[in-house]
Amino acid sequence: MLSVGCNSAKKQYLQNFEQFIVDTEKEYLSYEPERWVEIARTYKKLAEADFQLFEKELTDNELAQIERLKERFYVMAAKYTANFLLSKSKTYRLYQQVNAIFEELNKP
Repeated sequence: MLSVGCNSAKKQYLQNFEQFIVDTEKEYLSYEPERWVEIARTYKKLAEADFQLFEKELTDNELAQIERLKERFYVMAAKYTANFLLSKSKTYRLYQQVNAIFEELNKP
């Protein structure tokens, strides 16, 4: 009977991890940095703390599934970071252009 309960909890863990990744993939590029901090905390809980609870019970297929979920998360994090840095770079270039225009307008 205990095995059934553990199996159910393990199954719920895998489903929660999968759903977290699916939900994050939907809009991750539009998240503000503060939201990404929350996302990272949730990921760390699922990938590390919760994982340790079930690690010894996981089959090879389930371990592979978790590795794929981790890979998907890191791809999202990398894309978000690149997109964020690119947008900051574009904003800074725009600021420089606008500043140059105002400097030109302020010349005697």
